[in-house]
Amino acid sequence: MAIMALCRQIAGSDALDKYPFVLFDVGCSGGIASCWRVFEPYLVVHAFDPIVGEISRLKTAESNPSVHYYPAWVGKRKIQSSGGPTSGVSRWQRLSSAWATDILEARTTAESGLIALNQWGRTHLAPGEDTVSLCEFVVDKGVKDMDFVKIDVDGADFDILSASSCLFKDMSILGVKVEINYVGSDAPTENTFHNTDRLMRQSGYELVDLDVRRYSLRELPAPFVYRAPFHTKLGAPFQGDAVYARDVSWVPRGDDSYVAAKLLKLACVYEIAGVSDWAASLLIRNKSRLGKYCDVSALLDLLAQDKMSGVQGYNGFMQAFEHQPELLYPSAADEYCDRCRNRSKGSVLKVLIRRFVKACRKIYSAIPRVFS
Repeated sequence: MAIMALCRQIAGSDALDKYPFVLFDVGCSGGIASCWRVFEPYLVVHAFDPIVGEISRLKTAESNPSVHYYPAWVGKRKIQSSGGPTSGVSRWQRLSSAWATDILEARTTAESGLIALNQWGRTHLAPGEDTVSLCEFVVDKGVKDMDFVKIDVDGADFDILSASSCLFKDMSILGVKVEINYVGSDAPTENTFHNTDRLMRQSGYELVDLDVRRYSLRELPAPFVYRAPFHTKLGAPFQGDAVYARDVSWVPRGDDSYVAAKLLKLACVYEIAGVSDWAASLLIRNKSRLGKYCDVSALLDLLAQDKMSGVQGYNGFMQAFEHQPELLYPSAADEYCDRCRNRSKGSVLKVLIRRFVKACRKIYSAIPRVFS
């Protein structure tokens, strides 16, 4: 399927002219994720980060006047951080990533190098009094509507999420992406996945995407995923990102044009999160509401394109599946690739062992010739 074909079609029309997509990005160091740019020119962003130099860089590079950057902390109070997770610091120090970071940090003095190592706590930061409460911010700035909130602050994510829970009642927020920890205690205030999941479900959201970042212990470091001392290819689950969204049955309150815009933006959130099936379900459920503002059948065709070889359009795809669901079975080539990928996940140690055994056999086989 073409990349975000549904989002591009909706953003390319005038469906969002009156109600642009409003994103709040908490922890925007590195810039706004490219997936949100698809909504331009109907995109409004409020982005926050305490790294003063990074905010200055982002402001200079930004070309969209509707994207606003703020050098500030978010939450009830200033959140101190060493760059790693603030929750379960002792657990963080047990990891090979923490050890590698300490080694590399000792060689680094430039602020850009510290940011690259995620040691932003040692950079020039906004003062503690520059702490923004999102609930107060939307009132002060006259923000009437929000569509998506992203939180990634290396530790205090759940504090910020819970402190901003008032927005889930007052704003028709479509979705939230938040960094979560798979480790931690059963304390109800700790930054853990189970606490985040409980809060989001209580607020009326469903989990639509979840990833896992593994970290090895320092007693046996594993290869890093990137050329940086972050998560590793092997190890226990430690962190990840969770994406929550409104259910397909959700309908906001408001006039017809507002409701249509929110539902179309929700369908886009689904597509970005990788659940285009939810987007299809939403469009079909609300076909009568949306028919005045868009061609629902054409949008469904976009979601179904390239799903099945030789099949055209959504109706053709559904008819083909109804008559022969085996068409969606993986091909022999796909199955082989899947087996290769699954085998490679745990094969690093096995490969090393096989090489060691092979070397030992060569040495052993050479012994009789040496002493014969």
